[in-house]
Amino acid sequence: MDNCIVLRMAEGRSGTLTPSAYNKFLTNRARGLLFRDKKHKKPYAFTSSKAEYRSLIHDAVMGLINECKSFLTGEEFVSLCGRVAAYHAAR
Repeated sequence: MDNCIVLRMAEGRSGTLTPSAYNKFLTNRARGLLFRDKKHKKPYAFTSSKAEYRSLIHDAVMGLINECKSFLTGEEFVSLCGRVAAYHAAR
């Protein structure tokens, strides 16, 4: 996975994800979504793997980042990431 794009833009900033933290996030999120979909008896959950869920989540994260970057300068984007991380840390 190309998670270094996310991490390289925010090196040295507070509230950033390390590669291991990002992989842990992907793994935990994929596990939770797969469990939820199986519980709700979604047909695709019984034919998909956790790796496929991880890949789709990663693609969504990259799409969101690219969408945000399209109208923000680099500094504005890093600032936004810092505010989002601070918000989630305070919760």
